[in-house]
Amino acid sequence: MKRNHDDSLSGNETGNNNQYEETLSMMRTMRLGHMAQKYTDLHEDVNYGLNNPDRVVYDLISSEYYARKANRLQRDIKTAHLKYPQASLDETLEDPSRKIGTDLINSLAECTWIKDHKNLLITGQSGTGKTHIMCALAICALQKGYKVLYTKASLMINELIETAVTGGYNPCLKKYTDPHLLIIDDYGLMSLDINKCHQMFEVLDARDGEKSTAVLSQYKVDRWYEMFTNAVYADSCMSRLIHNAYRIQLEGKDMRKGK
Repeated sequence: MKRNHDDSLSGNETGNNNQYEETLSMMRTMRLGHMAQKYTDLHEDVNYGLNNPDRVVYDLISSEYYARKANRLQRDIKTAHLKYPQASLDETLEDPSRKIGTDLINSLAECTWIKDHKNLLITGQSGTGKTHIMCALAICALQKGYKVLYTKASLMINELIETAVTGGYNPCLKKYTDPHLLIIDDYGLMSLDINKCHQMFEVLDARDGEKSTAVLSQYKVDRWYEMFTNAVYADSCMSRLIHNAYRIQLEGKDMRKGK
């Protein structure tokens, strides 16, 4: 018997629905949750992509791709232990009192310096925005796929000294030597005895010419020698830090106090 028009339409709809449900099931089985959600949204518009299958494929794949990329960035930011995980290169950089070379900042945001294994030294009084700017640059690096770790100088050195006694020194050293970008904050707030000098040298020597190190300090670079109690270590560490480094000296008001 020949189907009437309504029966044929009903059969097509049933087939299409089965195919739709099966497609959704396969997407979810492959853990393509964002793509499945996009597919559900697009399915509501019966005319969507009717004559442009490439657009449909792009929209489905891009929804999954960019969602995963955003999620991965958030995981990487968490792993980097940034002090300001939401930092950005905002309009405060334009404040003339801070005397920030915005051309340099924009260039650093491209992260070529990390690719070239150069260092970055940021100095300025407390509250001038050293850490905020560095965290913003670190996020730029993470977006480009670089591995980043933020730490304070005292935390890093004390952890290395402790693990040298209790065990696990090599993994601890590797933690600080492996990242493409290591950020050492509050540099110069502690005096380095011979043991601490040695630990600082171990980190900087392993990274020299291989990885980028960013150092943040309230003291100008020419005063950094004072933190070392051993002149040989001072020369060795400082040479590895400054010979291929960009420098930024921040000035202006205390950003924490606002206007």
